[in-house]
Amino acid sequence: MNNGQSKPVRPLVLNAFAGATVCFIVVGIILGVLAYLVRLDLRYGINPLQSLFYYGPLMMFFAAFSTRAFGWCGSRALLLAFVPIGFLTGPILGYTTGGCYPNSDIEGYVIWLCTWLFVIAVWAVGLWLDFLILKFVKTQQQQGWARWTVGTLCLLGLFLPVAIAKVEELYSSSHAAIAGPPALKCNAKDLHQTVVVATLDAPITKGTNLLWCATLQITWNELADLCGGTVDMVDPPDVVGVLNRKAISTNDLDATSFVAAAGPGRTIVPQIQAVLEAKFHGQASPELLRPVDGLFAYAYLFINLPFEWAFERLPFPLQFGTKSVECFGTSNLHNPRQDRAGRQLILRDYRGPDDLIIELQTRRHDHELVLAMVPPAETMEKTIRIVSERLRSSSGKHDHHWLLQIPVLNFDLTRTYEEICGHEVRGHGKSPFTMPLVDCIQKIRFRLDERGAVLKSEVVMTLGSPSAIRFDKPFLVLLRLRDRDNPYFALWVDNAEILVPSHKAEPKR
Repeated sequence: MNNGQSKPVRPLVLNAFAGATVCFIVVGIILGVLAYLVRLDLRYGINPLQSLFYYGPLMMFFAAFSTRAFGWCGSRALLLAFVPIGFLTGPILGYTTGGCYPNSDIEGYVIWLCTWLFVIAVWAVGLWLDFLILKFVKTQQQQGWARWTVGTLCLLGLFLPVAIAKVEELYSSSHAAIAGPPALKCNAKDLHQTVVVATLDAPITKGTNLLWCATLQITWNELADLCGGTVDMVDPPDVVGVLNRKAISTNDLDATSFVAAAGPGRTIVPQIQAVLEAKFHGQASPELLRPVDGLFAYAYLFINLPFEWAFERLPFPLQFGTKSVECFGTSNLHNPRQDRAGRQLILRDYRGPDDLIIELQTRRHDHELVLAMVPPAETMEKTIRIVSERLRSSSGKHDHHWLLQIPVLNFDLTRTYEEICGHEVRGHGKSPFTMPLVDCIQKIRFRLDERGAVLKSEVVMTLGSPSAIRFDKPFLVLLRLRDRDNPYFALWVDNAEILVPSHKAEPKR
């Protein structure tokens, strides 16, 4: 009683949910909207509804701290609020999240338990701050202001760095960072069972991998336009005639995914840099683009195809030939998360366990990610034609009842097309020219795993005088008198055994 009036007493349960559950839902909805606005779904494969629970522990972390620091509810009420939400957290995480999050409700409960041990520890800090405020601040109004000030500053100190880091990561992550570190990075000539080919008519031989990317043909097309229609090369190798057919063009690519141009190096390179900046919003990470003299042809391609629901990186290897390799897919379709990921599998054509074609649906519905385990034809081009015909004749069906195992691919290969370098190119356009093709280099960065597929590729072609001389291949050293034919010292260097080792970082070219 106070002057005949009594203050309304909030029930313990209402107090609990007012302090924690409501905060959880409100912050969750806000994060869901933000996730949609900043396209978090495309960056990480998380849709807005899923993000409501994906950040559940983080939301409750803030709820536990703020409700105690602000004095919104009592200690017992706040602790009781953790119980119903905690029991929901396990199945929610087990059902909605992908990637490395729980494979079962039990794993969800374990994560929930560990999370709330941390949350309770943070809540204890809020309780301690509240105790200090009550001890050193005398009036009730000053205590209210102190609680709000301390709580707000602490929340800003905790939340702002996370928010800034997330937004910065979403908008400033380079394409190289999105692709991540490769498991294999090397020059293609160092591989003994893999060949990077210029055209699709390359023959398929047993035991040899064939790798092709359209960036070389697109760059060649740009150079051909500069030359007047086709690239007229002196004493051309066979591949030049195939490239001049222009079987692949920019019509086969998504216009938002590539940049290609050719022209005088000193003027075209800044233009390419400006277009890369504008088209990819500062995320492009070219490695071969550099100012050069002479003529210059260049192409850059980046495509990210994330799965909406991440598959599982399987804990056991896949036996591919004689080697055990990492794999992803599904291993337990009774698990809700794996079942949802498995629904992204479309069986396009099935003729047996060793002759089938599947499609893995990604968030980019205008692209197809097709895997075909089929008997090979004589060339990769003919094999692709056969697969395309089978895809046209069958619409496919969603069949998620298959256990799926796919090898993980994660490589960064560089190929120098030495067979066409050194040959003179004749241009018959508005400004005729005759220049040697100095460089023709292609980089292919490809990753296929449980998160999706990422492709990043570049090609650079340089015509004119060499912009740099690098003795990075076998060479001869001679010492002799100027008017004599015979040397008095000779050295043939074919490996690095007698060269001085260096631990410096290689400069970007």
